[in-house]
Amino acid sequence: MKLIVVLGNPGNEYTLTRHNAGFLFGDFYKASTPFSLKKKTSEWVLYNAHILNQQVLLLYPLTYMNLSGIAVKKVADLYKIQAENSLIIYDDFEFNLGTFKLKPKGSGGTHNGMKSVIQELGTNVMPRLRIGIGPIKEKNITNYVLSVFQDQELQHLNDFVFIKLKSLVNLWIEFGTQCAVSKQNIPF
Repeated sequence: MKLIVVLGNPGNEYTLTRHNAGFLFGDFYKASTPFSLKKKTSEWVLYNAHILNQQVLLLYPLTYMNLSGIAVKKVADLYKIQAENSLIIYDDFEFNLGTFKLKPKGSGGTHNGMKSVIQELGTNVMPRLRIGIGPIKEKNITNYVLSVFQDQELQHLNDFVFIKLKSLVNLWIEFGTQCAVSKQNIPF
């Protein structure tokens, strides 16, 4: 079983913000894959699908970004999913819009949602896929990440970036982290 975790903030006021790039990709992926609702609580929404002969869960934590790890830990424990089989997808203002990077492990860096996941799971050995939302255009990082994407930026994400990310995520599902990492820079 594989767990894909998309990070973002719940609520209409955050829907199209840069910090919700993870949720936006989750929506794109869910719309193009046969997911069905598995469980909804006050802390998370979980979808289920069979993709490439694997059972895949898609998790949207509803605990707000800085507490994302709470929902991730509860779902991982409930379904007995190891950290190595959990892919965390989130925004990164240090990468330009349209770029992304898959890594097998690492720190949370400047991202409080990823820091929360690492803290709650007690390990940093889980693959993570960072979606570029930069370059940052102002000194106040909070204001920038909570700013709304411009229409042409959203169009670029949906028409180009998310299509490539879907292929990369499917590589991860079928062949694992190392294969997906080695092929992330090859055109799909």
